[in-house]
Amino acid sequence: MKKLIVILSILSIVLIQSCSNEFELTENWKDITVIYGLLDASDTVQYIRVEKAFLDESTSALIIAQNVDSIFHNNISVSLQAIPPPGAGGGGFFPLQRVDANLEGFPKDEGVFASSPNYVYKFDEDLKPEFRYEITVEKANENDNVSATTEVIGDFLITFPPQDYSDLSLASNRNMQVRWRKDDDASFYDGIMRIHYTEASTSNPNSVESKVLDWSLFRNLPTSNATLMIHIIEGVSFYRYLQGNLEEGNFIREFISADIFIYAGGEELNNYVNAGKASSGITSVETLPIYTNVENGLGVFSTRYTQSVINMLAKQTMLDTLSSGPYTENLGFK
Repeated sequence: MKKLIVILSILSIVLIQSCSNEFELTENWKDITVIYGLLDASDTVQYIRVEKAFLDESTSALIIAQNVDSIFHNNISVSLQAIPPPGAGGGGFFPLQRVDANLEGFPKDEGVFASSPNYVYKFDEDLKPEFRYEITVEKANENDNVSATTEVIGDFLITFPPQDYSDLSLASNRNMQVRWRKDDDASFYDGIMRIHYTEASTSNPNSVESKVLDWSLFRNLPTSNATLMIHIIEGVSFYRYLQGNLEEGNFIREFISADIFIYAGGEELNNYVNAGKASSGITSVETLPIYTNVENGLGVFSTRYTQSVINMLAKQTMLDTLSSGPYTENLGFK
């Protein structure tokens, strides 16, 4: 599945999905290029946003933001270079194609900035996690060229629960481990459990809706020195989550299955997130720090990867707890 590569609020990761255009600029009348890109080897197509910042002392920014020429560069070349590890060959140089993301299935939300066209740069070659990748934006003046590099997170393995897990048994008095092998290029992880269930009103039991809840298991979990990463899910927290997020009343509900998604993020993305946290306290009056790993420009060029275990089926003991346990007995699970 194609996913538009933009700067994420990880992992809400997952890593997840939103983009920020807010930068405090201090140099008037300078063409400043902004790059947003997260290379994802778990996807087949990469989309990278390349825009430009603008200032005009005589025109409102709200007016300029609706001018496409004020947002996007003309007459630039954008390319990716695959840089092999020392002693290895097989690198490559790939010019990127400018496409309209609206036509690729990723419409831009209506807002202050012009929403059409919505240009991004497309890369549809397979990523090699053992390589580094450098993006270069070439302009008419070579001194204004912009570049950034990142490693690429590879296919890390979730060791528990296994695929096709049909023994999910979250008991309110027991814990469950989620384990995965870390990737050396991942700096942090986010995890969610996606809960699939059906719901109908007791007054109209034949009108059944399929519904989903995304339960955040952990956010910004730093990588460790150990090869194996472990997160412990307290069983009682699962039932408390449902209690706090489902309405009691005249409902008939059925638990269908659960998925676990683990989102890995690269070092540059981690630095970006932490830089925002450092100055975003409720009493802060300072401008948020600008973190960038883009040379001669602004933005973030990093990496992410998504791994999952889907369609986990519950044991009867768990279904019994859902229907009659102290936290969920009034939620209508059968």
